[in-house]
Amino acid sequence: MKDYGDERPAQILIRTVARGNRLLVLYSKKNGNSLARIAEIGYTRKGSNFASASTANECVVTGGEGDIKVEYKGKTYYVCCRGCLDAFKDDPDKVMAEYQQKKDEEAKKKAKG
Repeated sequence: MKDYGDERPAQILIRTVARGNRLLVLYSKKNGNSLARIAEIGYTRKGSNFASASTANECVVTGGEGDIKVEYKGKTYYVCCRGCLDAFKDDPDKVMAEYQQKKDEEAKKKAKG
């Protein structure tokens, strides 16, 4: 039998965000005496549209309701959870590029419809 050692997650955390419309599965591995995030998987409830229904601050990662402030190029944005905060901190340029692309696509759909 193979010894997986540190390749396997040491912790798998399952939680809901966006008023139960999004399920997050967070995988962490041991990193010395602490844990380091290795993956995050998000599932959105079929038929939900929690991003556009929210009147609060929008999470730049999931589109849900964000209450954790993050700064990017002098502007304040929001994330909804520690997993999204970690994703933002790991690569803010990528997160913001994807967020802007999503907003551009939403604007195009709105203009057509």
